[in-house]
Amino acid sequence: MTCARIADEKKGENIVVLDMRKVFFLTDYFVLCSGLNPKHLQTIADEIRAQMKAKHAAALGREGYEAGAWILIDYGDFVIHVLQDKLRRYYELDHLWADASQVKWQKRAPAKRKQAAQRPS
Repeated sequence: MTCARIADEKKGENIVVLDMRKVFFLTDYFVLCSGLNPKHLQTIADEIRAQMKAKHAAALGREGYEAGAWILIDYGDFVIHVLQDKLRRYYELDHLWADASQVKWQKRAPAKRKQAAQRPS
């Protein structure tokens, strides 16, 4: 669920985590995320890779980064799909893997803003 939260922090849209263990033998989870344009997708992918690397999780492979239309990052146990919304609608991955159950994940609570010190009048 860490990757879903990272994508959310970078304003990824329509984030879905699918439990693939009963329907697909190559990986345990898919994380699906939509983005607005190639730069947005690359930003999401870059942040996921950076934070996962900091947790000592190395990607086994990455595809589609340069084109920025559909970026796939393979971590073995889970695969991240960051797609432009029009491609996500076209390929309908959510429906293709409809037999996989969705995993509930929680967004991080927004950081509380410090209230400005009140000045005496």
